[in-house]
Amino acid sequence: MWLAENVLAELTGFEVRLWHNVELPEVRSLRVDLPGETADGRLAYIELQSTNDPDIVWRMAEYAFALRQRFGRWPEQMVLYVGKAALKMEACIEQPFITYQCRIVNICQIDAEPLLASDGLDASPGATPVRGRRPSPI
Repeated sequence: MWLAENVLAELTGFEVRLWHNVELPEVRSLRVDLPGETADGRLAYIELQSTNDPDIVWRMAEYAFALRQRFGRWPEQMVLYVGKAALKMEACIEQPFITYQCRIVNICQIDAEPLLASDGLDASPGATPVRGRRPSPI
């Protein structure tokens, strides 16, 4: 095996000290929060997140690849953070051979005025507050 290891090291530029099992067995079903289509046919996906998850960007990358496999298009993704604690999640993965980024939006930073002015808003006393006027309790 010494010859094969030297040849592999020469070809790849690195030496493998330990080889792992080739099988990655896993049975699971991914469930995404809000997948949809835009009016112009783009694939959209919104993930609702109420806590600071240090692995959210990795999960979003996994969802992006799964949605690409399922629908044949890359999704436009967004994490909508609805938590009370300050937003502390990373939105980018930067590794030597891959870079991935998703958009993370804190609902508290969204201007509520256009929403409050619309006819379709159902003001609810328990709604998450956003910047701007707050609906008065009914």
